Amino acid sequence: VEIIIGNIVVRVGRHVDEAHMLRVIRAVRSA
Repeated sequence: VEIIIGNIVVRVGRHVDEAHMLRVIRAVRSA
């Protein structure tokens, strides 16, 4: 699974839950 944030591509496994990914996305966007 690839989540693209701006020009950043985050590769995550299917075992990663959505809630965790949302926290990661918020952290990346606020960085």
